[in-house]
Amino acid sequence: MDKYDCFEIRKKMDPHYEGKFLMGAYSMGIFCNVTCPRTPPEHPDESDFVVLHNIYEGFECGLVPCEDCEPDMYTGRIVLNFPVSSLVERAVRMIEAGYLNVHSVDELAGELRVSERYLRKVFLKETGLTPSRLAVYHRGTIAKRLLSETDIPVTDIAYISGFGSLRQFNQVMRDMYRSSSTEIRSGNHIRSGDGNRLYIEIESDFDFAGCLRVFKKYEIPGVMTIKEDSYARSFLINGMSGWFEVHEDKEYHRLVISVFAADKRCYVAVYYRVLRMFDMIIKRRIVEGIIGEESFGGYLADHALPRLLCWFDPYECTVYALLRQEMDHEQVMQMLRAYTQRMGRKFKTENSEVNLIFPEKIRTGELDQRVLGMSGQTVRLIRTVESLIEQEKVYLTYYQSYSEFRRALEGIEEIEEQTIQYIAMHGLGLKDVPGLEGENDSDEWKDYLSYTSLIRSEIRQG
Repeated sequence: MDKYDCFEIRKKMDPHYEGKFLMGAYSMGIFCNVTCPRTPPEHPDESDFVVLHNIYEGFECGLVPCEDCEPDMYTGRIVLNFPVSSLVERAVRMIEAGYLNVHSVDELAGELRVSERYLRKVFLKETGLTPSRLAVYHRGTIAKRLLSETDIPVTDIAYISGFGSLRQFNQVMRDMYRSSSTEIRSGNHIRSGDGNRLYIEIESDFDFAGCLRVFKKYEIPGVMTIKEDSYARSFLINGMSGWFEVHEDKEYHRLVISVFAADKRCYVAVYYRVLRMFDMIIKRRIVEGIIGEESFGGYLADHALPRLLCWFDPYECTVYALLRQEMDHEQVMQMLRAYTQRMGRKFKTENSEVNLIFPEKIRTGELDQRVLGMSGQTVRLIRTVESLIEQEKVYLTYYQSYSEFRRALEGIEEIEEQTIQYIAMHGLGLKDVPGLEGENDSDEWKDYLSYTSLIRSEIRQG
């Protein structure tokens, strides 16, 4: 497509292209999503508008994100929207995980087994940015979200986002957004708090209690406690442990996440995992528009788009799914609860109901597997998958396609297709998982096949 095709798509606000490109306007000094409600000019000057692959190109052009559609507040991940080499892809994911917040580019290159000069050269050629530049933009977008949607003090946000100093933080925010951190925070509707709360706006019809009822089926005492109006659990992320609680603030139509941890750098990871748990990474109206109200006998005309709920910890989901190959749900949960009580790591917390960390690895050698009810075949299967994860041949991350995830596991004969699909959907939150029955889905739905599978499931269940 040329830039005029893209402009016509932008004028029509075509949801099929949401997230595929952005449109910038120099005269307005902004860049927008395809479906931005702001009306573009009818006959723009060719030199005035530019098609962008991603938000970073927008920043490089000296533009700022549109306040109406907020393209920089979308997923919290680094999205380039064009193919790159495996080397650059790995570097991007490490930057996304905050590697350059505490390490140098030289150390990043060392982890990737290349020289710093070579990494910079390849990275710049493929992305148009240096690794350091991309890291700065990523920190800035994280910081803006925290300024806009939390009650965390500004000085703490600078640290959590990965900036080396408050001065550097303030300069970057002004360069990226033409506003100071104080000005961005002034638009925040949160006026007071304990400095550990993060907020997620929700739709008026969001069924928080219904989500909790689903999560309740997978409750592991000590690791999590799920009540009628709240969800609390422990976590261990990148060596940082703590616990958090989520409850609904009905007055302001939002979820409130209270995080309790010694190292506040974990806040961002907790925040995005909770977003994924409740299926809030995507814009649901875009998916509804792509699938269409007339599909599936007009199902979406009378029903809300099903919510793709996920486990907080993808490893826990993986163990559960592998065990489900030989046990029913109740047996698996009984085994996981017994195992966690025996092998879970205890940690001190003011909440006595969440004082255990789920084991990072199933250590059956330290406990008679007959006590757990696992067969030798299942033990070997779990160990095989764990080994692939440790060797970085399998990634339990949201940042991949289903075909990539499936390809990494397809060499294991003992693992069933249904198991791979369950982990992909409910452990990783992948949106492009096809149905087991190989339904003849429209090619337009290819990025959202997980939802068509959920719709079919709901229709079958009546």
